[in-house]
Formats: sequence, structure tokens, C-alpha cells
Amino acid sequence: MNKILIIILLFLSITIFSKKTEIIKKALNISQIEVKLVQEFAKTKKNNKKISLELESLLIKEKSLSYDFKLLTKYINITESEDKSLRIFSWFSQKDKDYKNISSIIQFKGENNKVKIKKIDFKTVLYSAWINLKPSSYLKNKIHKIKIKNKDYYLSLANGTYNRGFHHSSILIFSIEKDDIKFCVNCIDKRYSLLKVPATYKIDLKYDEKTKIISFNDFRFLKRSNIALPTGKKVQLKLKDGKFIIIK
Repeated sequence: MNKILIIILLFLSITIFSKKTEIIKKALNISQIEVKLVQEFAKTKKNNKKISLELESLLIKEKSLSYDFKLLTKYINITESEDKSLRIFSWFSQKDKDYKNISSIIQFKGENNKVKIKKIDFKTVLYSAWINLKPSSYLKNKIHKIKIKNKDYYLSLANGTYNRGFHHSSILIFSIEKDDIKFCVNCIDKRYSLLKVPATYKIDLKYDEKTKIISFNDFRFLKRSNIALPTGKKVQLKLKDGKFIIIK
């Protein structure tokens, strides 16, 4: 009887040890790829498709959703939702002396908690969010989990720039649908999904969890000009019938 018990305990110990070893191996694999990516970022300032492809392959690995990527935060802005179901990775590369290429990926939990990714296409999403630069210089994304018609959505407020002289704030609303991300372009008045103003002015974009109101300072562009000036007023958007509309 004692021999059987010893064999059972030994088997359990080996099984637990094997699982822990496998977890450690996976973590080491992720950290090794992270080091390689950091080296790639340090080498080039130009748009690098290789970096993007390697990052995509890394972000679909098991355990990568909970990995902190501390080394990569030197080059990539990473923002996590409060429920830890998704993260947004945003980075830029220099296109020329005036313009920057922006790349962004949403990493999220799909069906059966499998790790999935979704690249953000600027052209199909109103050329809006994910215009983020170095976290030390620009505000990070802020991701809020909200309800629209009793369904879970994520509201992201982002700040950044892509050319000299102007900066942006952007508002994007999306949901996780099985193994995909669905952008809700009709959940907000399109006039306010992307705010572009001269870099000399600050865009004070906020979302109040209690009142459920998105607010920012108002700007008006001069006729036949790219110059925008502050009006001194505040724009407020409140959710009504499934859409954020202006409060008058």
C-alpha cells in the first residue's frame, strides 16, 4: 500500500514539475523574442515590415497576453484594458523628415481564452485611432469598458501625431466578437472621432465613468486654412440610443 502511495505521489510530482517546466520554457521563448525585437527597433528608424511580422507572431503566443514586455515599452506604447481582456500595441517609424508611419495591433482574448490579434487599418476605421508615440512624450491610450444596449464595448481615447506641426486625439469604440474585433463606426458622431489641431494647443480629451460623458475642448478651423483655434468652449458627447452624440 505504501509503495502504491509513493508511486502516485512521485507521478504527481513529475507531472507538476513538467507543467512548471513547460510554462518556464514558454516564458523564456517570449523573453528571447522580445530581446530580438528590441535589437531590431534599435537598428532602424524606417518602416520595418520584419518587425511588424515578428511582433504579430509573438503576440499570438500562449502566455503573451499576461507578459509585461518591459523592454519593448522603450519603443512601443502598450495599454491594457481594466478587465485585462485586451491590450493595444502602438509604435511608429520615420517615413521622412515630416511624416511618420503608424502601426497598431490589438491583442485580445478570443473564444476559449485563446490569444488573438487584430491589426488596425487606418483607412477602414475613419483614419482614426492609434496615433501614439513614445510614452515619455505623449499620453497613453486610455481604454474604458462600456455598455451599449446591454452589450460590452471598449472605448479608447488616444493621443499622438503623424506629421510636423499638428497632433491628434482620437476616439474609437469596438467590441470583441468571438475571435475578432468589430469597430463600431456608428457609435459616435463621425465629426468627433478624430480631432486634429496645431501642436501648440492641448486637446483635453476625457471620459467620465460616472456621467458616461466624453468631453474635450472645442476648436474651429479657419476657412480655407489648416489653422485651428480654441473657442474656449467644451464639447460633450453623451450616449443616447446606442450612439455618442453632442449635448447642446
